[in-house]
Amino acid sequence: MNGNERSTPFTNRGVVLASDKKDKLTVCIDWIALTIMDYSLEDICKNLLKIPIHLMRDDEGAGIRGYRAFKKYDDIRVMEGGGKKTALHYHVLLSGQACRQFECWLEGRGETWFDFLNDAMKFAYNIPRIDLAIDDKVTYFQIEDIISMSEKEECISKLRVGTDYRKINLGDGKSAGRTMSFGSRESQLYIVFYEKNFERAEKLNLSKEEIEEMVAQPWNRYELRFRQEKAVATVKELLKHQDVAKVAFGTLKDTMRFAQKNLTDGTKSRWETYPFWDAFMADVESIRLVMEPKRKDYMQLFWWIKYFVAPSLKIMKEIDRLVGEDNLGKLIEGAKLNEKHFQMIEAYSQQYIEFQEKGSLPGWDFDEEKNDSENNVS
Repeated sequence: MNGNERSTPFTNRGVVLASDKKDKLTVCIDWIALTIMDYSLEDICKNLLKIPIHLMRDDEGAGIRGYRAFKKYDDIRVMEGGGKKTALHYHVLLSGQACRQFECWLEGRGETWFDFLNDAMKFAYNIPRIDLAIDDKVTYFQIEDIISMSEKEECISKLRVGTDYRKINLGDGKSAGRTMSFGSRESQLYIVFYEKNFERAEKLNLSKEEIEEMVAQPWNRYELRFRQEKAVATVKELLKHQDVAKVAFGTLKDTMRFAQKNLTDGTKSRWETYPFWDAFMADVESIRLVMEPKRKDYMQLFWWIKYFVAPSLKIMKEIDRLVGEDNLGKLIEGAKLNEKHFQMIEAYSQQYIEFQEKGSLPGWDFDEEKNDSENNVS
């Protein structure tokens, strides 16, 4: 075996035709935080976020890293900093969920993430964090195989430490998702590989059968989290190349590879790279940036009803027709709406009006053939 510990690589589920990979390997911007000095909330809303200030609401959430909760639109947050000894300043935070919501505004204005990043470089005193996420639905490897390789010294990386994390369903003892991280949470580059299908199933609070159906669909996510100087440098690279995939790929290629251990050669740089990693790297270089706008909370509700509730409603409607009753109508009429529901109606209506007035209304496409439930239910 030429000194190799084994002659075959770990399972590679990515051996498929190139055409089969279309839309199954994508990249997105999944987090960005900006520190803003010398600009007012009005400036930030009008010229950076470009969200009308009258749509912003009081943020009842918790503060982060010394910043106080202040204003928000959905999950798009503007927090306050400063006090008696320091000038008032702001922290704009777009988490993963907020990035998807913000893409509605970008799409409605006919802009891209690069337009926003260009504005961000003008406004930001600092960019403490930006995340790029690669979604792999091919998939090229199993997370548990990556963990096993790392334990056997087959992960050759500039990062010095890795962490293995596993969730277990206490009801049946089965795995509820594996995670492997590289680097420390406080380092300027932190990479996380995990099973996204398990995470999505957990968030949706599905039944056991629905969870099993969802996790059977392969979906890994690889997140690259850049902080401080590396975050600023990453934004500059994104603006330079206008290509998120190129920056993500370049970082991965420069940071790590998985190679088959050679017991007769202690120089890891000469170890042969596993074919699955070569295939993954080759395809990552050509993946596309996706924007998956999250259509307000109403649209999240729409897709959830469509895929998980509508069949039951249709059954009730058919039974009503057979027995000559209108129990479904009575059920709807008797439903009680709380403040959150009324805010959802108001916020969706206002966003609809804003885009309609600008003549750039995003298309709310309800055609089942053109939409994927995984992209619209969160």
